Amino acid sequence: MQEFTKDGESAGLSHLKYKWEFHKDGEFILFRSNNGSGNWETDELTSKWKWAVGKDKLEVEAINTPSFWTSYEIKKLKYNELVLERTDHEDKLLRYVFKPE
Repeated sequence: MQEFTKDGESAGLSHLKYKWEFHKDGEFILFRSNNGSGNWETDELTSKWKWAVGKDKLEVEAINTPSFWTSYEIKKLKYNELVLERTDHEDKLLRYVFKPE
């Protein structure tokens, strides 16, 4: 993840790195790296994803809460960039920008 904003402002996650992988078979893998202790440590968490109706949105099953799906609107889907948006429980716009490393 190159950028994460909340209502247009940086969410300030400089101590975290995220990589999302979507596999054709519906598997979703979240790689989360944290350098809070000064050393990068990476977790690999597995879940599921699916297209929403019309394929203009995708849904990801919550990692710690099976059967709870979060919907993301696809704003841009290119070979070298993915931009997703969703509204959180406080009605704030969350924007996720992914680019290959």
